[in-house]
Amino acid sequence: MKLLWHSQKNKKVDISAPFNFQHQIHVEVNDDTGEICGLPRQWKSVFASSKDQLYKRGRLIVTEPVLHRNLSSITNLVLTSNGYTSPTRSQIVSHSRSQPECAVLPSNSKHTNTSDPTANGFKRAPVTPKEVRKHLLTIVNNTDPRNDLCNIKMLGRGSTGTVSHAYMSSKRRNVAVKRMVIKTQQRPELLINEVNVMNKCEHKNIVQMISAHVVDEELWILMEVATGGSLTSFLSQKRLTEVSIATISKQTLGALSYLHGVGVIHRDLKSDSILFTHDRIVKLSDFGFSCILTKEVSRRKSLLGTPYWLAPEVACREEYNTAIDIWSYGITVIEMVCGEPPFYEDEPVVAIQRIKSSSSPKIPDDFKISEELTDFLAQMLRIDPSQRWHAPQLLEHSFIEKALQDPTQIEI
Repeated sequence: MKLLWHSQKNKKVDISAPFNFQHQIHVEVNDDTGEICGLPRQWKSVFASSKDQLYKRGRLIVTEPVLHRNLSSITNLVLTSNGYTSPTRSQIVSHSRSQPECAVLPSNSKHTNTSDPTANGFKRAPVTPKEVRKHLLTIVNNTDPRNDLCNIKMLGRGSTGTVSHAYMSSKRRNVAVKRMVIKTQQRPELLINEVNVMNKCEHKNIVQMISAHVVDEELWILMEVATGGSLTSFLSQKRLTEVSIATISKQTLGALSYLHGVGVIHRDLKSDSILFTHDRIVKLSDFGFSCILTKEVSRRKSLLGTPYWLAPEVACREEYNTAIDIWSYGITVIEMVCGEPPFYEDEPVVAIQRIKSSSSPKIPDDFKISEELTDFLAQMLRIDPSQRWHAPQLLEHSFIEKALQDPTQIEI
């Protein structure tokens, strides 16, 4: 198979498409020393060289002065994979193309409350694994799920946990079991966020939790199993038609409209976060980095997400709200058209600098798209977040009229 969406200069090369590759790098800043911990060997040499030019990619050169000017953004990098981990206060998560054979979805049963210690009146969120475990015990189901599960088979391993397939005897159904060791999380308190957000949300296009449990030193989240895979898996095989993009967009924006309506920001929206059921219904997933806004905390400032999908206000460490999800979805639409997001050829640090300094990204001229799709993207990718359209407005855009009435008929 020829490599899809290659630039003109590379057309001579015939290679197969990549598969089964993944990012499993954890990088964290020591708050006491300021030292960057967990860098791969290649990155250590880069960051150790303060006198030499660090990166030279295209128009951007990152040198020592640039590093000092952007220290607050660069030194807070946290690279992890697959959306399983809880990020640091200022962090970035690397994009992962690794997906289990079955994508994961959670269920309508509600066994937890919706208190959010990171946003609702607590002076300080639990920060130690012991504190987090203690708090989780107050919001999860207190039964042991192992007594109800059989035929457990691991589907995939992320940087902070595993996803397994199992049969749940009491429900007489197959489930996915997401297991995370509390003490190995970089910011374990954000496991509480994940449980709270998943419990709070109930929508046909959002993954829904069956139950959450503390098992020994692990958090187990039981979810439905979706055999349709992720949007990423389809983008590695073919370019989507505008009808398919509109059909996916209608469902994803419906999910975002619901999330934003209940005060939730996803904060890590990309093709990996969009799953499909066996009949091709969209399910928005990966709530490990999400947060709940309140009247007291109506905006956030944490630098986190996946570099190439970051909104400019996040990259610039400015306050932000639900508009960042709209930008990230605009980048995801570019990904659906072109096969990858803008600046994907750049290292994450370089990509962030380009996002901060560039104008709104556009589809390259090589890709012919309709006026409706061009305008649809323009409304999502406005630099000024106050000018970006909200999800309900985007659902009324003329491009969405191309969506199939029956989404199960989508060809992907």
